[in-house]
Amino acid sequence: GSTTHTVKFLAVGTNSVTIEVRSTIKKLTLGLGEGKDVDLDDDGTNDVKITLESITAGKATLNFVSLVVPPTPSTPEPSTP
Repeated sequence: GSTTHTVKFLAVGTNSVTIEVRSTIKKLTLGLGEGKDVDLDDDGTNDVKITLESITAGKATLNFVSLVVPPTPSTPEPSTP
């Protein structure tokens, strides 16, 4: 299944933003060009990297990169008679 996460801008400055990421609440402040790894579901593994790309006229641009590695399908070992 999939889980929905939301991002709310709490403050947008000239060189930083403060955001709130929800499914479980996380509050982050990011400087320009700064990225932070975030564990969205509190399982001890970071799920996404959020980076503040730019702030123009009071509008922030964030970049989200998934850190979740998809499971590798297991291949059955060939059996020898």
